[in-house]
Amino acid sequence: MSLLEKMAGARLLALINYCRGVDAGIAGRKLAELKLAAEAFTEMPKAYPAGRGGMTFYGSATVVFYALLLSYVCLAIAAKSVISGLGIIAGIGVFVLLIVALTGVEKGKTLSLKLFLAVWFLLSVCNVLVAGWLMFAPFSWLSLACWGGGFFLWWLARQVMNGPELTKLMQWRVSLKIMQFRRDALTQPKRK
Repeated sequence: MSLLEKMAGARLLALINYCRGVDAGIAGRKLAELKLAAEAFTEMPKAYPAGRGGMTFYGSATVVFYALLLSYVCLAIAAKSVISGLGIIAGIGVFVLLIVALTGVEKGKTLSLKLFLAVWFLLSVCNVLVAGWLMFAPFSWLSLACWGGGFFLWWLARQVMNGPELTKLMQWRVSLKIMQFRRDALTQPKRK
């Protein structure tokens, strides 16, 4: 098991590889392989009524979005004296990346998972840097609490990214994308 699999989780990396393979199959117009990939995941993700416990399938992507965004905010507050102006600019960049990732999940795009993973790795580095800075900075309960909250939200985002609901959502959306491609490919007249 590689370091990347240990850090990010094997389930998320397998899902990214699956989506990448489907995208390659669509680009290469491999209809038979795509049909098998679509049939492998016919189970639709669960959609629980509000207040029923559990997570809706779109709720999992929303949880990842907010957990990563709030984790960044907590880390920025914890290190506010060090990164004042730069923190705001980086925060806008993180927000834009997360918005692009969240909208891509609805379409089953591989890019959305890669963006979630990229922001998660960015926050991994930021967590280590802020923890190191907190060791040498004057002690502050607020900074320590914000770093702890940011670390917990970072961990929560990893758990949801490797959870079954996000996996089922992406597999379902990718299978819909495959069916759409196959329908379009089979209904187009053949070129001579």
